[in-house]
Amino acid sequence: MRVIISSVPNFIDLLQRYPALTSLPAFSNLLPVLKGMHTPRVNECSACNKKFVQNNKSVFEGSLNSLSASDKDAMKRILGVSEVCYYSQRNGKLDLFCF
Repeated sequence: MRVIISSVPNFIDLLQRYPALTSLPAFSNLLPVLKGMHTPRVNECSACNKKFVQNNKSVFEGSLNSLSASDKDAMKRILGVSEVCYYSQRNGKLDLFCF
């Protein structure tokens, strides 16, 4: 089974449903950002949360792009999946990265 992180709101929802993910070193910088959310769940997207996501998109994408091999293994274990995929924009092109 695999998980595809298709957007920043999707990633935030995953972090909220699996709080153990925030203990991964690559995601430690997300804790203060997540505390800036105005509602308990990002899927209740208010205008303020849409702006929040837009303002912090690079922080969330950077965290996914900086995962170490051990972070990747731990993330798959926490989520109970064999593969995690996410979209990232590099060189002006949106690519799907999987591990």
